[in-house]
Amino acid sequence: MAAQFVFILQRVHDRAKLESYWARAGATFAGHSVKLLAGYSPVEVIEGQGPVLATVIAEFPDRDAALAWYHSPAYTEVRRYRLEGADCLAILIDGSRRIPVEERGVG
Repeated sequence: MAAQFVFILQRVHDRAKLESYWARAGATFAGHSVKLLAGYSPVEVIEGQGPVLATVIAEFPDRDAALAWYHSPAYTEVRRYRLEGADCLAILIDGSRRIPVEERGVG
């Protein structure tokens, strides 16, 4: 079952480093089966609080494939530019399992 990485850009600290990330990130997908579902499309916060400056959603065949890309040497090298340039949330959604209601945690 598919897995999605959701990246939420919240704050930019160093635009030059973030631009270095943007220039290099696409190449890290080479050799990985990935479908970009959204990338820097307009964002509207409907519930909760921002800031949300931008989002990217990348879909992989499964959780293992998503983590293989995230931990790959190519992305590990490029990721540092994003981490140094901005505050982001990176969320991995594993679509292979739905958590039953009785097992769901509460804050």
